This record gives sequence, C-alpha cells and structure tokens, in this order.
Amino acid sequence: MTIQQTHIYTLPEDGLDEAGKSNALEAIAAYEQAIRLKPDYADAYNNRGVAKADLGLHEDAIADFNEAIRLQPDYAFTFLNRGLVKSARAQYEAAIADYDQAICRQLDYAEAYYNRGVAKTALRLHQAAIADYDQAIHLRLDYAEAYNNRGVAKAARAQYEAAIADYDQAIRLQPDHAKAHNNRGNAKAALRLHEAAIADYDQAIRLQPDDVVSYSNRGNAKAALRLHEAAIADYDQAIRLQPDDVVSYSNRGNAKAALGLYEAAIADYEGALKLAQRAGNDSRAAHIERLIQELDKDTRTKRK
Repeated sequence: MTIQQTHIYTLPEDGLDEAGKSNALEAIAAYEQAIRLKPDYADAYNNRGVAKADLGLHEDAIADFNEAIRLQPDYAFTFLNRGLVKSARAQYEAAIADYDQAICRQLDYAEAYYNRGVAKTALRLHQAAIADYDQAIHLRLDYAEAYNNRGVAKAARAQYEAAIADYDQAIRLQPDHAKAHNNRGNAKAALRLHEAAIADYDQAIRLQPDDVVSYSNRGNAKAALRLHEAAIADYDQAIRLQPDDVVSYSNRGNAKAALGLYEAAIADYEGALKLAQRAGNDSRAAHIERLIQELDKDTRTKRK
C-alpha cells in the first residue's frame, strides 16, 4: 500500500505484491535514515510504521506509532494508524480506544468514525456501529464504504429494507463496488426476493469473477428457487476457487440431496465434515454429522 498524504495506513486485503514489498522496504530504509539524522522526527516514525504495517510487521509498526505519539501526542492520524493495525490483529477494543483518541483530537475525522464503526461491527455492537457510520457519512456524503458498512450493520439487526437503501447509495456512489452488490443480494434474499438477489450476485461476480462468497450466495438463492442444478454449478465454482470452502461443500450436498442424488450428497457432506474437523470447527462438524445421519436414514427408509 502507498503512503497517503495524511500518512494513513490502509489495511491491505490481499497483501503486497513483490513491487509493493520492495517499495515498503525502501521506504523503511529512507525513514530510518531520517530518524538517524533527526531522532525526534515524529512523522518519520509514523511513516515507518505505515511501511512496516504494509509488510505485516504489526508489532514493529505499533512500536513506531507509539514513539510517534510520544513525540507528537496531538497527531490524530497516528492514533488512527495504530487503531487500524490493532484491528488487523483482531484487537478491537484496543483499536476503538485509539479511534476515540483520534476523534478527540479531530472531531471531523470521518475515517476515524468509519473505522471505529468497523471495529464495533466486528464486536457485534451493531447499533453503536451504525451511529459511527452515520457520523462518517454526515462528514463525507460521498463515503461509499460507510454506506456499505452501515448496510451490513443494519442487516445484522434484520433491518433489511434500510440496509438495501444503504447499499443502493453505495452503488450509486461507486457502481463497481462488488461487495455492495453482494450485500444487497443478501438483504434481498433475506426478504425472499431471490430473483432480485440473483441479479445482484450476477453483478458482483461480473465485477469480481473470483469472489467465492458471491458464487456461494447465488447458489443459495437458486436453491431457494429449487433451481438445484444451477445451484450446484455455482457451488462447483465456489469450490474450484476455494477448495476448503466448507459451506459450499455442505450446500452442494443439500442441492444434490434435493435432486435425489443421495450418494453424491453424502460424499459432499463427508468432504465438508473433514474440512470442518481439520479447521477445528466443532459446531459445524456436528451439524454436518447430523445431515449425514438424517440423509443416510432417509435413504435406507426409501430402499425398504
């Protein structure tokens, strides 16, 4: 990730490519030289922290942000940066404390409100997250990601129509927002608007052809319409993209069972069971074991 003018770290979704890693290493070397020449250079510590965070060196990055804050306690963006790295480490309460400090120092800091909302969403504090997204949007009316995430929080509270309105706005602001299309599809599916949901998943997949989640979700919507062959094709694609996708294996088993393909369904359930056990997901494994037992029982009953 590149260092922005405000020296803010942006959480990378897929990590850096080789060129990005090289740039980050070069940046670290440059900031180290700057710190040698001026040991109290708070910006250099902050920016070195950003580069280290880009490389996944989170503890080292936090140490640099700590030093930047010690030297310049009024740097709101350094508190934001430290919060982002803590969020990347799933330290959400600590991240929220940093976002609080950033907001205390800059009351109109839309990014701090937004990221505090993200952390609260991760803690399932959805109503509090919505309040933060509200404030972020008030400060930045074109904040597509805040609309999308506010929709996620509303959907988590079963406020599906309100969530759809937020996804609509996110898509209006950013038509190529694949996640907003997928999320809007989820909200429509929750309202049993399965055909409309499929149209949104189609668009999400067009924008992001390697999106496992959208294939799986589209399969679910097709299965709800009893289009089981088409659902299986979507689950197939999800599994091709992510061979350890427990949910798609299980759902493909459901679709095959609905078509009377019992042996093939059990094979998918058994594959899902192995993946769940390997991941240590005991509750998922127990659920799949029940599916296998029920299907096996039904199959033996029909054979009599």
